[in-house]
Amino acid sequence: MRRELTLPVQDNMADLARVIGECNDFFEAGSLPASILYRVNLVLEEILTNIVKYAFDDRLPHEITLWIGLSDTELRLRFTDNGREFDPTLAPPPEMKTDILECKEGGLGIHLVRQHADSLRYSRQEGRNVLTAGFGLEAFRSSIP
Repeated sequence: MRRELTLPVQDNMADLARVIGECNDFFEAGSLPASILYRVNLVLEEILTNIVKYAFDDRLPHEITLWIGLSDTELRLRFTDNGREFDPTLAPPPEMKTDILECKEGGLGIHLVRQHADSLRYSRQEGRNVLTAGFGLEAFRSSIP
């Protein structure tokens, strides 16, 4: 079984709640286990938040496209935007300190995305950032009776 969903996302925080709600409806219909759903939602929210906050240099409205592909063995999230070029796969790891107050801001969200997605691919196509996060489902699906 293969299912797909494409959603336009406005570049504002208010639209993120709508999009995340629609995504969760899609995930529930696909019977994703809670253990994978946590990882997927974390990656989804981190990437969309970073695009909205940091991708655009102006205050004009911009549209982000989110595509979700779900099969029996894999879930893919693909984010496309026309913001400034940024490859999160090349970003340095955040500086970790024992005291959170000493940590510099930035990089932790990308670090979490790298930790929770099974794969992360970036490309720049026709002036657009294309970031794809993949999650393997075989282990989760095979444990369902």
